[in-house]
Amino acid sequence: WLPCHANGGRSTEMLRTVCLLGLAALQGTGRVRSPARGSRVAASASASATRFTNLLPLTTAAPELTAVQRARTIGASAESGVLSTLHEQASFPFSAAVNFVLNERGEPVFMLKAGSVTQANAAIAPSASLLVVDTSVGKMLTLQGAVVTLPEHEFAESHVNFLNVHPVARECMATGGLAFYKMTVQKCYMQSVETTAADGAWLPVDAYSAATIDALAPFSKAIVESVNGPKRADLRKFCETYFGSPLSHAELVGLDELGFDVEVAAALPASANKRSGRDVEGGQAKARRERRRVGFDGPRRTEQEARSLFVKAFFQAWDPPSAESPPAAN
Repeated sequence: WLPCHANGGRSTEMLRTVCLLGLAALQGTGRVRSPARGSRVAASASASATRFTNLLPLTTAAPELTAVQRARTIGASAESGVLSTLHEQASFPFSAAVNFVLNERGEPVFMLKAGSVTQANAAIAPSASLLVVDTSVGKMLTLQGAVVTLPEHEFAESHVNFLNVHPVARECMATGGLAFYKMTVQKCYMQSVETTAADGAWLPVDAYSAATIDALAPFSKAIVESVNGPKRADLRKFCETYFGSPLSHAELVGLDELGFDVEVAAALPASANKRSGRDVEGGQAKARRERRRVGFDGPRRTEQEARSLFVKAFFQAWDPPSAESPPAAN
């Protein structure tokens, strides 16, 4: 380093440049690399490795809800399902859509009209099955058990919960002929929505009944919609930074208290072809989409905690040098 004096500063600066050029020639590089720039690059690389302070690094396996937690959450998040009972005459399953809520033990509570086929079937043969589908997580939940009249000591709590979720039921009750029932869960089965996936499994009923529900379940849909709407560009930038590769597509497809799931597709050159495992449409390369998981460094149990985490992650992904504060959460 050569000091630059007030008098003859330009000459001193020129001399400094000549010396650096000579040094570069002696080293055989043919160009000068600023030491200050090299330091900034190293600092930037170090910062990238730890920039997402509230997320687990890519090298760490992201935590997920247990199977029984996922099952309880699917049931708690759903408002309706398909109830199948044994037909009173032909002994064939009879299916009908029902609105329901889960009680504290994960038992479905619903209303049946006196004289309906489902109510008549349950009165003769209480064995039944309830199917619930959650496309946001790509899972189907099947609960099997006996349909019984809702016990009187459970009526107050279940009645309030049901009407809070299904307020239109108040009008139906006014017409009369409706009664509350519940299914005592004896078996629990969960599988992927895709019928080709052989990942179905029977879950222990005791563990299902005692499992906790994902704390973010009531807010996940709204958060996912807000991220995939006005924040889609931020999400794509985050995914490119976090996963370390350019992407042509990024979409938030799932969120729970332990992390979130994104569907991403790599940005491919136009020369991509089917032989390399890629699709080509209209002369444009199109990568296959894959689902990937990002873990939180700890559970996020409130809507504000989850939204704040996304705001911070997006801010850190862009990392603007002159930014003083992150963007506001929507």
